[in-house]
Amino acid sequence: MSAESRQPRQEPDTPFALPPPLPFKIPWLKAGGWLLLSCLMAVSLGAASAYVQGFYAPILLAPILWGLLLGGLLGLLAWWLGFANRRFIFVATLLAVVVMIHLQHFVSYQIYLQSLEAAFQKSPAALVAHEYRPDSWWDFMKTQAERGRSVGGWQLKNAQVWAWWVLDGILSGTAALIVVWQMIRLPYSTAEGAFYREIRQGELPKAAKSWLQKLDALPQKSLKVTYRLLASPQMKEPFGLEIRWEGSVKSSKQGNEGKRLLWLDREQLRTLETYLDH
Repeated sequence: MSAESRQPRQEPDTPFALPPPLPFKIPWLKAGGWLLLSCLMAVSLGAASAYVQGFYAPILLAPILWGLLLGGLLGLLAWWLGFANRRFIFVATLLAVVVMIHLQHFVSYQIYLQSLEAAFQKSPAALVAHEYRPDSWWDFMKTQAERGRSVGGWQLKNAQVWAWWVLDGILSGTAALIVVWQMIRLPYSTAEGAFYREIRQGELPKAAKSWLQKLDALPQKSLKVTYRLLASPQMKEPFGLEIRWEGSVKSSKQGNEGKRLLWLDREQLRTLETYLDH
């Protein structure tokens, strides 16, 4: 059984609405489309990074930047397709990172071959005497590792170069996953096949705090409470209310700081908006 989105469920006897129902099937058409387009994005970014690194490739920062860019594009793609199976997206994101890194090295290999061909046209004898032409992409990778590379004043060779490439991949993958998670962590409307969206946010007024405290949804002596109001694209029930608070009640089971996601029906939404607007 696979659930596309895991929203917190309300406690028993809650006065609030129930959360959106969790789907039990992966929409394979959307999943296939998302996977195909994500791989195409990874191929494009991998090729682009191979050309860009010839001009600008800051140590450690470059793989992070490319990972952030890939993660942002994959997150936007999930929003556009209305696809929210997080486990599938996380695994496919790592696959896209692997594709991007492989394309980066493969295109670098092609660029190297083109440079050899250009040099051969100018001086065949000099090229034969001084330059090595790899038999394959894998041969090129091994040769690059044997020749080594300079990193911040250190000269890395052989296994050290391979370890550095692995580190690049880990940085890119971590950056991509962080961005993707931030973009798909909002609740998901199964009925509409789309993510919830933030429609309002700010600091909760005193009247709204009192209303929530009467419903036991908020500690009685919360000092500061901020909120985010979430709604599906078609504004259908239920509506999400994410609250974060800072308090001074040490005995509170919820602690001095905390957050909670509540679900409101349309009548409760109107009540809340009345408090927010006054």
